[in-house]
Amino acid sequence: MTIDEKLWTILLDAIKDEVIVAGVPISIVETRVEEKAVAEGISVDKSQIDLMIQKGLDEWLIDKTPEELTGKIMREIGIPFESGFIWHLKILTPEKTKFYKSLKPEAKALIRLLREQNDPRRMGILPREIAAQKLEQLGFTGDLTNIDVKDTIETFGSSWGDDLHVWCYGLMREYEKTEEYKKWREEMEEESFEREARRYRFTEEIETIDPIYGRLDQLAERQGEDLDALEINRNTMDESEYLRKQKEIETRDAIEETQWKQIIMMVYELPFDTLIDIRNLVWKELPTPEFVLEFLEKKLK
Repeated sequence: MTIDEKLWTILLDAIKDEVIVAGVPISIVETRVEEKAVAEGISVDKSQIDLMIQKGLDEWLIDKTPEELTGKIMREIGIPFESGFIWHLKILTPEKTKFYKSLKPEAKALIRLLREQNDPRRMGILPREIAAQKLEQLGFTGDLTNIDVKDTIETFGSSWGDDLHVWCYGLMREYEKTEEYKKWREEMEEESFEREARRYRFTEEIETIDPIYGRLDQLAERQGEDLDALEINRNTMDESEYLRKQKEIETRDAIEETQWKQIIMMVYELPFDTLIDIRNLVWKELPTPEFVLEFLEKKLK
């Protein structure tokens, strides 16, 4: 076995001993390799280890992703707390190796480009436009701002420099690739969608019944005015005439009021598309309740 082969075996052993989903921090891998190599009588320096790591990355045998460390691990390996993200290494399965090797050249180039972004606060991240420009400089053409690699590259909005919102490419963190995380995220997105749908429906319901309540208020106000006028003229008529007119005023709009209240109760149970149709109908110009009920009867058949 050659020295390079021995170093490669040592490197793999150093990465295999992972205790977190993200893999092993590069600094720990380097220390393990150096210690094991010395123990086996092999002289090695950091540059040789880095070249061996790069070879594994280039051949898609190992992966490199950014991850935050716990305070405990930071203290153990002497990394300052303000470091933010650091690179982790993880051995790829044969299936993953095959997957990466089958990617389009521009996708492979983008992954390599993101692996070169070492800012601790933006590790593995680059604005899409800048990434596209760099890929063009490497000779790639076509749509370079919409490259998608499953479970590897994500696209998201972030502040960048003086810009408050820039679309960026970023290497996914390892925990984001797990089935547990995907299930949790799907549940959160579904819950968020349901909340938004409820909020939207509530808004449509309010906008539908608002003009109806306006009409009911109008009827109640007119009834109150007419009853006040009747009371003023009470001394000009006998008691039976007064009571008859009072009853007429109080009951003349009863049918319309009942119909509008029926429609209001129906609004809360309507299919969403019918709700939208009714909202559009009453907002243009409030029709008669008979017309609305007839319209609903046809829609709900």
